Amino acid sequence: MSIPPGMSQPAAQKRKRRLIQLREAQRRRRNRLKEEKKTFLQIILTEEMQQSLRRFSADRAKPMHVCAADLIQEGLTKFGFPEPPLTSGSVEHYSESAPGEPPKNSTPTESESLHR
Repeated sequence: MSIPPGMSQPAAQKRKRRLIQLREAQRRRRNRLKEEKKTFLQIILTEEMQQSLRRFSADRAKPMHVCAADLIQEGLTKFGFPEPPLTSGSVEHYSESAPGEPPKNSTPTESESLHR
């Protein structure tokens, strides 16, 4: 008893469809896990604050979100909240100086230079 040539094709198509479904499920899972690691904080800024942050960001040559995170951390440290250890999910620090140190070419703190 031989198997007709048309019989193996539906099984191969079924395997191919299942493999595609599995890849899609894995992709969705990876994306979900990646999103869960992110932390978002939505802040409403006045136009003046946004302009100041934009100028500050340009002065530091860092993205605005990194500058905002640095300023928040500086404020927390100023009020006695210790700086948390950096983890792989933390905001990247673009400056060459260590976190908590003033940038190398600047003497005022970040919040002081923001008010210039």
